Amino acid sequence: MRATERLAAQGASRRPERIRQPVPNVVQLEEALCRALGTRTEIRLARRKGGKIVIHFADHDDFERLYELITESKTTDTEYPQRIPA
Repeated sequence: MRATERLAAQGASRRPERIRQPVPNVVQLEEALCRALGTRTEIRLARRKGGKIVIHFADHDDFERLYELITESKTTDTEYPQRIPA
């Protein structure tokens, strides 16, 4: 029984990991977004279609800067909470 468990565990650990190769045009788009927004961005493609754009920010002030840049408007207290919940 123990030998069977060991073989099963070894088989599971030998499973090759999938390494996603970056799509060249996606890398270029990420770099363009990074330059335009002044922060790290990621584009995550879904398996079938669609995906996500992830925009990283350091703190509340950075979030406000990005919000104003994306929406092309100044922030007011009524638009979103004063502080982002931790």
